[in-house]
Amino acid sequence: MEAIKEHSELSYYNICLDQTELIKMNSVTASHCKHFIEKYVIGITISGARRIEYRNIVSEGVGGGSIYVLEPGETLISQAKNLTCQHLYVEPVLLQRIAEGIDEQGKPLPHFRLPRILDASLYATLHALYARFADPISHLQRREMLFHALGNLLLSYSENRSTPRRLGWERPAIKRVKAYMDEHYAEEISLEDLACIANLSAFHLARIFRQAIGLPPHAYQAQVRLDHARRLLSQGLSVSYVASETGFFDQAHFTHQFKRYFGVTPGTYMKTARFYSLADTESAPLANTDELRSVFSSSPE
Repeated sequence: MEAIKEHSELSYYNICLDQTELIKMNSVTASHCKHFIEKYVIGITISGARRIEYRNIVSEGVGGGSIYVLEPGETLISQAKNLTCQHLYVEPVLLQRIAEGIDEQGKPLPHFRLPRILDASLYATLHALYARFADPISHLQRREMLFHALGNLLLSYSENRSTPRRLGWERPAIKRVKAYMDEHYAEEISLEDLACIANLSAFHLARIFRQAIGLPPHAYQAQVRLDHARRLLSQGLSVSYVASETGFFDQAHFTHQFKRYFGVTPGTYMKTARFYSLADTESAPLANTDELRSVFSSSPE
């Protein structure tokens, strides 16, 4: 890539994950930038303005809210003024694999006729993906978000797109995946692992699992973890132990997820469950009253 001749407040960093690389740039001004594209580039313009020349077509004023898709083997010439953008480099083999998973048929590399897309819904999906790219979320969730965003792009704008198949004969495969997740709920599970169990593509599995169960795989796994955590807490086990035993990143992450799902913190739930367990016994009724008082007078965790 030719050197950027001028810039201001340039903030440039990248995150590499899952055959993709995320680049973020803030407030870039460049009079001339030319580079050869080796991977798919799927970008969003957050603010500022950009002029691009691509396939001998010039697009002026590519500003905030725009999506641009560039293909391998092409050359891009661009100018930018106060440009803040994010773009994802995607290995061609990954995008091709997602395209094949839409209808479980062989596909050539996806082709996009025009580089610029105006689609508020897809923009929001890509923006959410990029915002969470480096967050402490599971590999399963990150992969699902990636496949969902890229799948929507392919379904809407790829020239050789297909119609996704409806849920049908895959129900036994979904049952196998669900049973595996029930047994291995505390482990770090990948979407590719589940796809192998189902003998389906990762994209197709993620889509039909949501259709069949009503939740994406990562959300189902989180629900199973939380149900097991609730039972362990009711036995009086510590919050830190339960968080580790059920596969959460740390106690803070566990507390956030538990409160979001059940409406109370794990510590409060544990104390309340212990009180009701004591209340079920026929002995020491006064001790039960004292126990109740200690639950609601304690400081929150």
